[in-house]
Amino acid sequence: MAVQWKEVKESFTLPGPYFPNQQPAECGHYYPDVLTLRDERKSDGTFARILDCTYCGQYELLLDPRHLPRELVRKLKRTGRDIAIPEAEVANVRKKRFEKMLSGNKKLTDKTLHSLIETAVRQGAETIELEYVTDGLEVTYMSGSFGISEVIDHRKSIKTIIDELVTQAKLEYKTRGTFKWIYDEREYEVRAEEYESFGESAFRLILKKSKQSA
Repeated sequence: MAVQWKEVKESFTLPGPYFPNQQPAECGHYYPDVLTLRDERKSDGTFARILDCTYCGQYELLLDPRHLPRELVRKLKRTGRDIAIPEAEVANVRKKRFEKMLSGNKKLTDKTLHSLIETAVRQGAETIELEYVTDGLEVTYMSGSFGISEVIDHRKSIKTIIDELVTQAKLEYKTRGTFKWIYDEREYEVRAEEYESFGESAFRLILKKSKQSA
């Protein structure tokens, strides 16, 4: 049974953190109180991320295009914006995100490796586990012994995530690899490992902040 919004609000009106070691967003509050609305190219040619906070309202962060995925930069140059959440749907999306945090059956679509790592960083997760299940790809964000899972049932998204991971970590001919990831001007080292689980490939990503970013 889905958790009712009233129950969620009563449980989560305090400004977080909502689970152990969760890291705050730039304004000091926590996901899903803080949600990314869109990335956009401004009139002066700079790039910015627009966020919405339950407590602070909307604010923006300047982005360095050198640290963004190439496909995102191309889209921003071509269309001017990449919308994550339409402003009219923020309240409903936030409600669903809170429900997903309380529910063991989480299904999301249109995900990428970038969005998984971004979610992990925002939630303060140290490890991401990727494992195939009957309904799709189960993604578990781990912080110590505590984990929050979601199931991605969108085949195109699953293929995109795995292809990008294999390419970034160079796992075509080996089972372990390391790559760098820039998020919010901080550099992370991502250690990737491929292993077998019930006869299928599974993946573990361990996130470590680089010493110069610590």
